[in-house]
Amino acid sequence: RDRRQPGRIRPEDVTTMKLVLEAAPITNHGIILNQLQKAVLDQLMENQEKAAAFLVTLMQGLPQKTAYLHYIAFDRKLDGAEHAAHPLPDGVLDFIDTTPGTYIPKAEVKDVSSDDFEDVSMKLSQLHQQLQASKEEREKAAMELRSALASQEEMGQALTVQVQQVQQLEQRQRDMSEDSARSMRDLQQDDRGSA
Repeated sequence: RDRRQPGRIRPEDVTTMKLVLEAAPITNHGIILNQLQKAVLDQLMENQEKAAAFLVTLMQGLPQKTAYLHYIAFDRKLDGAEHAAHPLPDGVLDFIDTTPGTYIPKAEVKDVSSDDFEDVSMKLSQLHQQLQASKEEREKAAMELRSALASQEEMGQALTVQVQQVQQLEQRQRDMSEDSARSMRDLQQDDRGSA
C-alpha cells in the first residue's frame, strides 16, 4: 500500500489480485488489508454497511471472491522504514493457518501477464465508477458479501468448538498419564514396603 493512500483501495492492488487469480485456478484465498488507519479500521469493524461497501469495492472484477479477510492497523514505527524486522501483528498467523488453501499443479499455472496490467487496471477503474454510480447493484453485492461473511463466521465458530474439544482431549490424556504415573509410584512403594 502507498502511505499516501492509507485505508484506500488502490486500483493497482485490485489489478494485481485479478491477474494473479486469473493465472491459476485458485479456488480458495484470503486477503490481508494492511496499513489501515485507526478510523478506517474502526469503521470496518463496527459498521457492517461500510465494511460491505469497502469489500465490494475491493473485490469488484475479481474472478474469485473471498470471505477470508484480515485487517492490520497502520504502525507508525514502520512508517518509512526500509527492511525493518518487526513481529507479525496479533492474529496474522492464525488467519494464515485457518484460511483454506488450494493445491495447484505447476502445469495449471500461467505466467502473470504484466502487459495486460494497464488494460485490466483501466477496465477495473471503469467498473469501479459504474459500481459507485449504481447504489442498487452495490447493495446487492453487499448482501452477497454479508452472506459470505456470515458463513465464514459460522465456520470460525465450528473451528473454535473443534479446538476446544481437542484441548479437552489433550487435558484428559495428560490427566490419565499423571494418574498412571502416580499408580506406578504407589505400586513401587508397595513393593518396597512388602520386601
